[in-house]
Amino acid sequence: MRRAVILCLAMLGLAAADTVAAQDNIARELQRKAKARELDEGYCERAAERLERMGQPHVRARLNEMLARNDGEPYTMVFVSDEPPPLPKTCFYLIFSPVVMKGGMKCRDSVIYGCITGRDCRVNTGQSICEKRPGIWD
Repeated sequence: MRRAVILCLAMLGLAAADTVAAQDNIARELQRKAKARELDEGYCERAAERLERMGQPHVRARLNEMLARNDGEPYTMVFVSDEPPPLPKTCFYLIFSPVVMKGGMKCRDSVIYGCITGRDCRVNTGQSICEKRPGIWD
């Protein structure tokens, strides 16, 4: 019985490692394609199979939770948008820097890489997200 439990735990660990590796590969490719301003050419559709789907409320809740954890640590997030048509499916890789104080508020600079299904890939830099109230970032 103990061997079975250990084997199951090892298998779960390998599955988690595979998921992290797949997301790292997707993040790198999103970053590359966006910096090069390439066309999506079906990449987001293929990558979406291995990414968590998140709508705006879920993204906002996850960001509020994660950005409030450790001011000194950067935070990254890879996901595919889950918005109803006519909004196109978009694969995102978000990078948030450690906290800096701006105007008396905790803020994090961000870089957003994205590929829009059937369109192009883009990068957006220079935006900050700030903590408006404890645990609420906008």
